[in-house]
Amino acid sequence: MPWLSTSSATPCAVYTFDCLASNSSTPTAIDLVSLDSVVLVTLNFVHCPELVIPPHIQNFSYLVGINVKHCGLANWGIDAAITQDSHPRMMFIIFANVSLSGVPDGIRQNIPYQLADIEFSHTNLSIIPSDLNESWPNVGSLYIEYSDIHDVPASLMDITLTDLSLIGNRLETIPALAKLPASIGFVALDNNPLVTLPDTFDNAEEFVISEFSAENTNVTTIPSTLLNTDKVHFLYMHGTPYCKTSGENDQAPVAARLIKVMENACLLKQIAPLETSDKGLQLS
Repeated sequence: MPWLSTSSATPCAVYTFDCLASNSSTPTAIDLVSLDSVVLVTLNFVHCPELVIPPHIQNFSYLVGINVKHCGLANWGIDAAITQDSHPRMMFIIFANVSLSGVPDGIRQNIPYQLADIEFSHTNLSIIPSDLNESWPNVGSLYIEYSDIHDVPASLMDITLTDLSLIGNRLETIPALAKLPASIGFVALDNNPLVTLPDTFDNAEEFVISEFSAENTNVTTIPSTLLNTDKVHFLYMHGTPYCKTSGENDQAPVAARLIKVMENACLLKQIAPLETSDKGLQLS
């Protein structure tokens, strides 16, 4: 893409602002003003201890994705909001190894229609706002992994989610799961102190889940819906009391572990869950 630019600005398709390399705590408008707004599609902020997203970001209307990694997010305000008007092409926003006080206001204001993937991995996020269904109506993939979430609001299930991962949080019960949307196709709850799953699911007649995973939790029983192979194609429950009671077999052949059918739900899943994401994270 850089060769398509006719501007005198720096034609960089993927730009990483590294606070450590620039000896700063956060970027400013001056750090971004030289970038060609027509060419830039992915913007990365890394190693910024007091990151403030500059309002100048609203000039980059061709942005497809933003990565925030190894940062302390001090502020992502409304003046730097990612909206349908300012960023109609935005598709993903990812936070990995980030300290933040909550879901930033800057990604809750009339977000782009195409913004379908929002991820938090290894953060201190502790609360899922109850009005995210109003802020993120079109988000399909929501990953909040290895954070401090202890409750999931029922309203979250009003989003037309296709993928939901809450791996590695502090969830003991998730009553909201009973309202999993009909659009859901992937659910991951591994590595939570989870003790129970809902007995029934409101949209069970409509959804078809490719993968439902609750490995290394404290679940003792599995609702009948999840044992229905027409509704859940792959079920992963390794490392749970349910599997210990059912006679877990860790010596199964590798092939059976990789291509696992319902009756092998207690075998060890060898495909590791997503812990961090480096989507588009390359230097220009």
